[in-house]
Amino acid sequence: MKINAEKALKSIKKWLISLHLGCFIGNYLEDICLFSGLFFIIFATFQINRIAGFYCIGACLFGLGVYFTKNPIKKGQSI
Repeated sequence: MKINAEKALKSIKKWLISLHLGCFIGNYLEDICLFSGLFFIIFATFQINRIAGFYCIGACLFGLGVYFTKNPIKKGQSI
């Protein structure tokens, strides 16, 4: 019986990606949405005016600091 190495590697790669990437996204989906939303808000503000962009990024970082102080990240905890 001959095993197709390319097919086996593709299935292993798909399994590893689905396992690790799925767990990562599942655990950190809220943070991913939060940071990507903040990125687009800050990017749009920088497109309008540079000084306003710095104020926006400062306010967002301050808000994130307050949020993570009240809700610390719990490492190793799954959903």
